[in-house]
Amino acid sequence: MSNAKYQLCLLIDDNYIDNMINRKIIENEFFADKVVVKESAEEALMELKNGQYQPDVIFLDVRMPQMNAFEFLKEYEKLKLDIQFKPMIYILTSSLDPFDHRKVMESPYVTQFLYKPLTHRKLEEINL
Repeated sequence: MSNAKYQLCLLIDDNYIDNMINRKIIENEFFADKVVVKESAEEALMELKNGQYQPDVIFLDVRMPQMNAFEFLKEYEKLKLDIQFKPMIYILTSSLDPFDHRKVMESPYVTQFLYKPLTHRKLEEINL
């Protein structure tokens, strides 16, 4: 039996180093039993659509090549996923652009906007 708060956490960020650090923090804090890391928002979206996994929490970077967070959220809305499967989506970014913050928070799917790096304290606040 696990002590983790969540079963599955999906980390979507094109930065390999950020993913490595964030995964380690999530694992060390027993935040989730399993962490799936995707460097491509498109790939993550396709796998969500195909039902390959159903994360409880998604950490999503704002600025990524090919598909950014805004495009991901727009396409995510089209998935019409099972109403019981509604992960909490946290924007995890280093962007200080107030436009990014405003635009992302317009999405009904976004739970909160967090600035990188992910920390013990931020995970604790999510667990409240």
